[in-house]
Amino acid sequence: MSDLNAMNRERKKEQLRQQIVSNQTAADSSQKGTGTRHSESGRHYERYSGEDEVKTVKKAHRRVIRKRAAIAAAILLLLAAAAGTVYYLIQYYQYQEYRVSWETDLTAGDAGAEGSAPNYIRFGRNLLKYTKDGASYIDEKGKAVWVQTYEMKAPIAVVNGSFAAVADQQGNEIYICNEDGYQGTAKTLLPITRIAISGEGVVAAVLEDSKSSYVSMFKRDGNELNLTMKSTISKNGYLMDLSFSPDGTQLICSYAYIQNADLKSRVVIYDYSEEVGQNIPDRIVSANEEAFVDKLVPRVHFMSETYSFACADTGLAFFSSENRASPVLTVQTEEERIESLFYSDKYIGLVTANQEGPEPHKLVVYRENGSKVFEKGFDFDYQHAGIDGEYVFLYDDNSCCIYNMAGIKKFEGDFDFQISKITCGSLPNQFIFTGPQKMRGITFR
Repeated sequence: MSDLNAMNRERKKEQLRQQIVSNQTAADSSQKGTGTRHSESGRHYERYSGEDEVKTVKKAHRRVIRKRAAIAAAILLLLAAAAGTVYYLIQYYQYQEYRVSWETDLTAGDAGAEGSAPNYIRFGRNLLKYTKDGASYIDEKGKAVWVQTYEMKAPIAVVNGSFAAVADQQGNEIYICNEDGYQGTAKTLLPITRIAISGEGVVAAVLEDSKSSYVSMFKRDGNELNLTMKSTISKNGYLMDLSFSPDGTQLICSYAYIQNADLKSRVVIYDYSEEVGQNIPDRIVSANEEAFVDKLVPRVHFMSETYSFACADTGLAFFSSENRASPVLTVQTEEERIESLFYSDKYIGLVTANQEGPEPHKLVVYRENGSKVFEKGFDFDYQHAGIDGEYVFLYDDNSCCIYNMAGIKKFEGDFDFQISKITCGSLPNQFIFTGPQKMRGITFR
């Protein structure tokens, strides 16, 4: 019996030892966690640990993305605020003061330094200065790029693209140049009354005798082309003005004539291209009289290859040459008494009498296709008007008023120097003021 009890005790001890070893083995397997031969409990623990790490990485990645998005949004807001500030300054802020950034003496070594008062006309990105004694092309800092001397009693100048011409009104010489300098001289037998030039350097000169007027054509080197138009006052009327299209293939002219004791005008467009004009009688592709009954048309001008306009005493007429064989009148405006006409290559400006408000004058600006940009009443006592870039300038000898194309007055004030011409500078608040003797860079604040 005792032997039997002893055997039972030994068996129970052996079972206890095996249970302890089994539990220890399971614990060791759980702590290893990365082997391929694990118990089921070990593999379950490993799977749970991997998913937790993935979740942690994803959360960290999302935090980084949110942080970057917040920084990007902040930067965009700052840029938008800066852009809004710049837009406000350009469009609406009225400048209160100015400073002279630089100054250049225009008389040093220039043509006409001691002659008559100079005239200035926009030429490319710079200015053409012309006097009775000569012409010079001056850059945006007032430096003479080239100088051409001559002697004229009454110089007149025209510009089209990169070509310009200076003629002696009632004289017999025309000097043709481009931005590189002198190109040639055209000489006429009859007195010159007005001229036009194309963007290719072809010059049209209106010559007159007691009974007729002639339009003679010259190449850029001054040699005459075999393209002369003759118009008699009794048949065609008096030639008032003319203008070339930039490529020189079309010419717009205005004529005034008397019919049954009534004053009438005619606007004619000629085509000199081989594709169109040579197949049409007298090269006339458009002749409009009905729109100008009882009106005088002293000015016509080609704005681009497609658009041109005629300025009558009571309004503007806009023409489209989209169909070059048949240009048409697209827009006609009615204005009060026109006081001034001025234009750039994009805009046409008028100053008219103002019948609708307390201000005596009204400023009206149109695009080349005849759509209105803005109109604004004003009481500034101006002598000259001009457009350059996106600004309109009204000025006299020592004061100016500047408008942008939103019709906002950007500046009005006086200066302690004389003004002959105002053009845009390199920044929206910078302008170039050219006088008889000095050119100045002006920065407004």
